[in-house]
Amino acid sequence: MYFATRDGPVAVEPDYYQRAMDWDARRAATPDVSAPGRATDVDSVDGTILLRQNHAKGDAKIGASVVASGFHRAFSRDRHDLTFVEVEPGVYRVALPGAMLGFWELRLRVTHDGIGAVAVETIERRE
Repeated sequence: MYFATRDGPVAVEPDYYQRAMDWDARRAATPDVSAPGRATDVDSVDGTILLRQNHAKGDAKIGASVVASGFHRAFSRDRHDLTFVEVEPGVYRVALPGAMLGFWELRLRVTHDGIGAVAVETIERRE
């Protein structure tokens, strides 16, 4: 019970009301990373997050900018800005902050050739 309630009522989404009011316009203007025609795979391995990004044809999306806001689901106030590094063609990696096991939420933004796309992914850190 302690962990479920310790963040208290201040553990809310920043600018929630305004973002909700602008949702339709933002959604129409920003594609989803995981939409049909885009191939994205996100996984947690050995304390790092790996994101594989491919074009619809299957070839690696090289040179993308990948950033995220990430937080452990039990500590939603404790948000981390994450900047992924391309470690091989189309594969981007970033270390998870801290050693907390369990479910992490990632608010991803991928930009490639001047086009940005967003997605929300949940990963489980097991190791």
